Amino acid sequence: MNSQQLQNKYVQQVLEDLNASTLPEDQQKQIVDMLLGRFNKVIMLALIKCASSLQQARLNTALNTPGALESKVEEIAAEIPNFHVVVEEALVLEYQTLKAGMQGK
Repeated sequence: MNSQQLQNKYVQQVLEDLNASTLPEDQQKQIVDMLLGRFNKVIMLALIKCASSLQQARLNTALNTPGALESKVEEIAAEIPNFHVVVEEALVLEYQTLKAGMQGK
């Protein structure tokens, strides 16, 4: 699974945990948007942590180039061996944190 598929998997899991299908569509969209933002941040942090200094410099350059970030993230992620494993571990941890928060733990 790539990062996008993993992210979507955990978004759907949180929606199921919240029983979000009973919520109005606009509230469901707000939840999805919040989750996507949060999971995107987790993926970016994992990428920065795994990237070499040269790869980090390329990411930094992409941040300052309109429209370049997404393709650069995908390019660099593909260069990192087993990055999908790192992403899945990070998303599992974030999902567990969210779930614990929903359960009041």
